[in-house]
Amino acid sequence: MGVARGGPEELAAESIGTVLAERADTGPVSAVGVAYQDRAQAGAVRAALARQQLGNYLLVPEVPAALRTLEVSGVLADHATLVFYDLGGSGVTVTVVDRSTGMVLGTARSDRISGDHIDRLIREHHLDQTHTTRPADAAAQLALDTQCRHAKERLSTSGAVCVPGEGGLLLLSQDTFDALIAGPVETSAHLTGEVIGRSGRTPDAVVLIGGGARIPLIRSVMESRLGLPVIVPGQPELLTAEGAALLARPEVPAGDTGTAPLPSPAAPPPERTETTPETAAEEAGAPPGPRTGRRPQGRRWPREAQPTPIAPELASRYRHSVEWSDDHWQ
Repeated sequence: MGVARGGPEELAAESIGTVLAERADTGPVSAVGVAYQDRAQAGAVRAALARQQLGNYLLVPEVPAALRTLEVSGVLADHATLVFYDLGGSGVTVTVVDRSTGMVLGTARSDRISGDHIDRLIREHHLDQTHTTRPADAAAQLALDTQCRHAKERLSTSGAVCVPGEGGLLLLSQDTFDALIAGPVETSAHLTGEVIGRSGRTPDAVVLIGGGARIPLIRSVMESRLGLPVIVPGQPELLTAEGAALLARPEVPAGDTGTAPLPSPAAPPPERTETTPETAAEEAGAPPGPRTGRRPQGRRWPREAQPTPIAPELASRYRHSVEWSDDHWQ
């Protein structure tokens, strides 16, 4: 599961708990992987999972999580140096990565473009063009923002959209949309060029990640401004979540699934965290969750679950950032 900024850690933890409860009658889940952006967010995720009384999870930085999914998918061909352009709801993160070592050669983040910012541009254009009265309350504002987001998403596969809403129809063509976001997209392309320059490497390809990866203008601008091939994975918004899940899963024999198995680890297992559900909640300044009547049957993993094998290059490279919950080792 991937986690973005802005406080969705609680939602992620609740979603994990719900999925585990629903699977209670179909067999135990051996482990859960969660991708995080930085150390602060990793702590927030740990605390949220503790409040849900959940354990046996693996926290994975977004870069190795993304790399794992891309390696399994086979879309990287022989590209050795990659640029990750990750456009999410709150901003864009640009990272230059050495594929063979996983080393981050350069990175920068900006809020000059984001999914939320693009939604606001659509909203302001709609209000100006239709001379519609601005939403009177929070509920109406949320409804309009959702309408704008749907328009943005549909334009990834259509030349024009007509999205109904409580305040009327929202009409938007691809050309108009491109004109609205051209400035922020160009700014992000300039940022990407700066990060590449500071990295000291010549990348082989750009990989678009996050929900914004589906916006056609971003792909075309990156190709023209950087002169590099652009890779858009099949589900770019799920790339890091899938990678975290792949790294957390138990090793399976080849042929059991449609993906390649993880090799047995040649390096020591990642350092275990000393965080328990109780201490994580206390460190976050929140009381631990109630001890009775809270956890449905099947929310805990069995004690006999063994540490999941992690690809050896990742186990050694990220042993200080890939973290198992404390109860995984018990």
